[in-house]
Amino acid sequence: MSSLLISFNAIAPLFMIIALGYLMKRLGFLGETEVKRFNTACFYTFMPIMLFYDVYTADLAGSVRPFFFIYAIGMLFLLTFLTVLLVLRVEKDDSCRGVMIQAAFRSNFVLLGIPISTALVGGGGSVGVTALTVAIVVPLFNVMAMVVLEIFRGGRVKPGTIALNILKNPLIIGGLSGLFLKLFGVKLPQFLLIFGGKMESGCFAIALFLLGASFEFKFLSDYKKDLTITVLLRLVVFPAVALFGAAVLGIRGAEFVTLIALFAAPCAINSFNMAMQMGGNKDLAASAVMTTSALSFFTLFIWVTLFKMLGMF
Repeated sequence: MSSLLISFNAIAPLFMIIALGYLMKRLGFLGETEVKRFNTACFYTFMPIMLFYDVYTADLAGSVRPFFFIYAIGMLFLLTFLTVLLVLRVEKDDSCRGVMIQAAFRSNFVLLGIPISTALVGGGGSVGVTALTVAIVVPLFNVMAMVVLEIFRGGRVKPGTIALNILKNPLIIGGLSGLFLKLFGVKLPQFLLIFGGKMESGCFAIALFLLGASFEFKFLSDYKKDLTITVLLRLVVFPAVALFGAAVLGIRGAEFVTLIALFAAPCAINSFNMAMQMGGNKDLAASAVMTTSALSFFTLFIWVTLFKMLGMF
């Protein structure tokens, strides 16, 4: 019961904010245009400042853990490779193939990683490993998504274009800026740190609220088979393999919680935008985001409760 209560208290508030955003959209307080504009504003202001602040204030000596990063990235590549083999067998439409693969490996870790870590293991230095993982995973997700979607629309992968898009990503700019200043020992004035802290605390609620406001449950019945496979991969297979593997290898504490956020979170909301821009099936992409986001309340609760009971954090 103690583990259940801890899990519920950590997960429920996050999804209550998401539900509130969905309700406000349904009641007409926010329109589609406003949601898109606020999402863009959040992506270019709150989120990069949040990542900068978390990386800059992290205990890098305690957060740089080579074995953990090797495991996380290696497992991500392994599961993605197996997903490609599966999708090639079960789906013949290339526009759906790329979308399914991206939805399976590209979690909403950027948005949910730090809130989940904070809720389960507390703030401060314990979130440092999560913030550094975000800084590593953001460019990796972008590269993998662009390569997969480009291949399945019959195009040629252009390394220069991919590199340019990565360097222009505000989250990458924010994370790397914080890392460079930290490594070179640059001391920021106190008022800037206070500003960063307040922006970070506001980012969580705003981003989750906008995630809820972005929900549009459409086209679910048109892609039952593809959605079922994608949801099972994203919310069941990926977390089961990655988390049980980590438990066997002795990964614990903040590192383990980071893996929960990385592998058990729903599909990244911006995977829809990238699929639309690169010729993927946008209806399937939107349905994957919405379905996994809705069901992840239950699956995240189960994974958190299970591994809390097993003493992983």
